Amino acid sequence: MYDTILRHVRATIRELPKLYGWDFDETTVPLGIRLPDTKTLVDKNLALKAMLNAAWRRGSDIERKVISDWYIKDWGRVRTNAPETLLLYATANEEDILARGATGIASWSKALTIRDPMRFTTFDARTSISLNALQLLGRTPKPLIFPSLPSRNSRVPLAQKTAKRVQKLNEYESIKPTATYRVYNKLLADVAAALGDSITNQMVEMVLFAQADELSERLVAHYDFGTPRPPKQ
Repeated sequence: MYDTILRHVRATIRELPKLYGWDFDETTVPLGIRLPDTKTLVDKNLALKAMLNAAWRRGSDIERKVISDWYIKDWGRVRTNAPETLLLYATANEEDILARGATGIASWSKALTIRDPMRFTTFDARTSISLNALQLLGRTPKPLIFPSLPSRNSRVPLAQKTAKRVQKLNEYESIKPTATYRVYNKLLADVAAALGDSITNQMVEMVLFAQADELSERLVAHYDFGTPRPPKQ
């Protein structure tokens, strides 16, 4: 798996400023944080993570919860968490959060990312399907299939179904829920370290996130099981 992902990211990373399109309203960033002028959404998002992390490290418990909640709900657009769940993500220690396995991982991995973006990265439906698609399209000898997560995107769920069917037909191994984040987080850190040249784990995550639609379409087209496909937009 590592070789497949490293090879793809190495070939793609220089195109990241053109690929990455996740934007947000910077006037809503909490605690009066104001971002510097940036040329790309990559730079804007990297600056955001760094500034939120600095604010989180010096902040009170209340301020830390404000930061964590905003990053999950407003930046991440995940608004289905109960108040007590958001409180846990904002205040629990890292090991207790990691012990949740894949439960709520798309939310709590965001909270951990703000706590320490050098050590943690966000795992969600997009990064998961990109990793699975790259392995299946790249004919990785023994792919490790990451869990499918809920997605509002129309292309990702179709690719998730394709990945599950390919996995079942070939009896590929799934990563256990309890190991998912540790495997993912280490993979991205290892890829970034191998690339060097100021490439960070956050940039590797951005590549996977940004290419989820493209890789989903390629996966569905490659393994044609007769599944109806959404029209291109």
